[in-house]
Amino acid sequence: MRTQLIDDDACNDILHWLDAHSVTLSQGLPAALLHQRWAEAGREPAALGQALQTLLARDWVAVTPGSNPPHLRFTVEGFRRLIAAPTPDAAAATVPAAAALPASDADAVPTPSATDRAHTSELLLRNDILGIYGDLRLKAEARLIGMTLSRYWQEMGHRAGELRTGLDVLVRDGLLASRLIGIDRYWQLTREGEAWLRGGRSHRALLKLAPALGDVRPGPNAEDAQRLVARLAATLPTPLSYAALQSSWAYSTSFDDNLLLSGLDLMLRHDHATLAGPDEAPLLTLTDAGRAYAAEDVPRFAKLLATLNRVLN
Repeated sequence: MRTQLIDDDACNDILHWLDAHSVTLSQGLPAALLHQRWAEAGREPAALGQALQTLLARDWVAVTPGSNPPHLRFTVEGFRRLIAAPTPDAAAATVPAAAALPASDADAVPTPSATDRAHTSELLLRNDILGIYGDLRLKAEARLIGMTLSRYWQEMGHRAGELRTGLDVLVRDGLLASRLIGIDRYWQLTREGEAWLRGGRSHRALLKLAPALGDVRPGPNAEDAQRLVARLAATLPTPLSYAALQSSWAYSTSFDDNLLLSGLDLMLRHDHATLAGPDEAPLLTLTDAGRAYAAEDVPRFAKLLATLNRVLN
């Protein structure tokens, strides 16, 4: 069972062909392939023009500018509607055995090429992946299927192999959640992820300070990392240099600098702290709201504190 995207079966077919067979999101589907699929479906050739007029008028599709031969692509609004459409009941879906893929294959991302643009840190991956959800104006609970997310990522020119690393980071942080529906893997924006997006791109100083990308280490989610950093900063005199905070973090916790920057990033987004000075050596100052946040008694958080050094208690 396919999602009904529009109240016209012929138009619905075109939208699903466009989703499945577009070369890239910006280039779209070759008109010749569209004509071929239309004929294979047994539809009247003369009816194709009317269906396309309907989709153009409803801002679902557009002719790709400058394409030769002609291509058809989703508009920004059309693509937003596509990914926001409710998923059919997985239990009602029927997939031929020959077409069914194991979840591991359905989740796979393309092999990176030498021309892909590399990322340098977890923080940059977090910004760029969540930036896709922001560009599409998605809200909490909205989800992107892995295939669509991979295609979007490649079109941005990023290194495909790092998408999986970034998704692991965001799931650990609690900003995305993984959902398996039938054989398809979806990546769902959480309420915390939506709140993160409202703060815009991370402070440029944090992006410069972020350590080089490596293996993703386990740790608390972003909200708990924020409380750890706030609690630690509240024990130190401010303005506080990042180097001093980093040194105290290494002594007080078993977590790496990625978690430190994740927590600090959220503090800035919630106006719990400010940064001043040069990007290479910024000074951190807690706000009144930040000190109040650090002093809050959260029972669940107390269990995490019990595993760390006493300086945070």
